Amino acid sequence: MGLRKTFLNNIYYAFGAQFVSIALSLVLVLGLPKVISIEEYGFWQLFILYNSFIGIFLLGVSDGVYLLYGGKEFKDIDPSVIKSKLKFTLFSQFIFFAIIIGLVGIFMPLTTKSLIIICSGIFLVIGNLITYLGFILLATDKIKEYSKAVFLEKGAFLVLILLLFFIHRLNLYEIISIFLISKLISLTYLLQYYRGLRKVKVLRLKETFSLIKKDSFFGITLMLSNMTDTFILGIGKFVIEDHWDIKTFAKISLALSAVFFFIVLITQVSLVLFPALRKISIDRQGKALTMSIDMLSFLLLGFYIGYYPLIHFLSLWLPKYEQGLSYLIILMPICLYEGKMQIINKTYMKVLNKQNLLLVINLCILLLCFLSITFSAYFLSSLTGVVYCIMGCIALRSIITQIILYRIYQIRSQGQIINDLLLTVLFVWITLQYSTWLALSVYVSLYILYLFFERGKIKALFRYAVLR
Repeated sequence: MGLRKTFLNNIYYAFGAQFVSIALSLVLVLGLPKVISIEEYGFWQLFILYNSFIGIFLLGVSDGVYLLYGGKEFKDIDPSVIKSKLKFTLFSQFIFFAIIIGLVGIFMPLTTKSLIIICSGIFLVIGNLITYLGFILLATDKIKEYSKAVFLEKGAFLVLILLLFFIHRLNLYEIISIFLISKLISLTYLLQYYRGLRKVKVLRLKETFSLIKKDSFFGITLMLSNMTDTFILGIGKFVIEDHWDIKTFAKISLALSAVFFFIVLITQVSLVLFPALRKISIDRQGKALTMSIDMLSFLLLGFYIGYYPLIHFLSLWLPKYEQGLSYLIILMPICLYEGKMQIINKTYMKVLNKQNLLLVINLCILLLCFLSITFSAYFLSSLTGVVYCIMGCIALRSIITQIILYRIYQIRSQGQIINDLLLTVLFVWITLQYSTWLALSVYVSLYILYLFFERGKIKALFRYAVLR
């Protein structure tokens, strides 16, 4: 199978699994806040926030595996190495879990928050094993097998949560239990795929530890970069929960969930893009970069149009979250900039082995984010300021990274960056100034005008995608 056909086939499987993820996300974004209290939804979002940081306990091992195995064939990897690393990873995660349980037991009273931390500790073991096994499949282009694991996990979660919903009213702990059960199902499938390892002998501890150190050495920078990535968004959430209350946190989290619902879907392309880019020349990488950026800009700038019917629907469907939904307009640009960052910018930085540079960018943005959000919250007590800071820092990071990639590939034209920024600013300003439907008419007119001026690029993309 040719490279291009394999790439398209992998996208098919990646997006196929995501259809179930879409259905589940719709239930969690639209159904869950409808059937549980605002406070319970806030604690559920806090559970999700804690879980977004569990990857740090892998100490870069999975990221190192992803980088070192990227572009290789699965059959070429020594099974004894995989099994030895897997057993070491399992043991280390149980150690971290025990430490978390001990710290909670000593320093925290028995509250909803402490129980959520304990549940996050359980997920730490399950989730990080899934990450380790899944990253090997992704790096070796086994997208079909990885997508099946995603399908089973999301499908189980969706079926169980709908089943309990029709039986009786859901509560927080039932939802968390379903979440953990669905992860266990996914892990079981992955372990079954690796069942050939049962008869394989493990390496000596010293040799295994040496390999783990190598993985960690290569992956720690990317892991830290990913964690700073998570902290850029997480800082805002932590500050909102700390300075205001769990209900305000719930309302803002709903608006962010609506935004990231779309991002989670489109970022599946990056899982396929990394191993594919590793196999082509740097000249073709540069061409693919410009075409990918143009294509995403056309699509994501058009996605802003969906805000107007979306906000109208959500306001009617979830009136008790109206305060949080009012900030959705400020958060919408995250779709454009975080989408580009996850799909294109981060993928290319990994292909170029620029993890150190990516980490520096993330650390600088993280520092800016921390200072601006802290000032907005604790000195100005401005929730609006915090939301603007979250959006602004995410956008700035994407723009800086894109400029650096342009320089690496010697791409001189940076007009798309200006177009993105101009249309984004106009979208936010028009929507804040005018009524919903008048703002829709004005922005649609601007977007059509933009497409008209860029018709040459659109034709080129169409010829490449369809006629080639």
